[in-house]
Amino acid sequence: MIDHWLQSANVEAGLRGLRERWDDLLSNVKVSTPDEHTDRMVNVWNAYQCMVTFNLSRSASSYESGSDGGWASATPTRTCSDSFR
Repeated sequence: MIDHWLQSANVEAGLRGLRERWDDLLSNVKVSTPDEHTDRMVNVWNAYQCMVTFNLSRSASSYESGSDGGWASATPTRTCSDSFR
């Protein structure tokens, strides 16, 4: 595996694939407002945060063990997961 990533062509191909994957994930929702910072927040960071929340919510939590009502743990996951279908 190390030898594979020591080849610059493999690194370039890997980075290209990673960039394409994120472009695909982040292109599901696009807004355009008069404020470029709002656009970046909604189009990039909000989608990124949803993806991270979705992925991390799969780890062990009090929701899975049933020690809380489950609503607080499940709500962000459900809300964000709809953006990535």
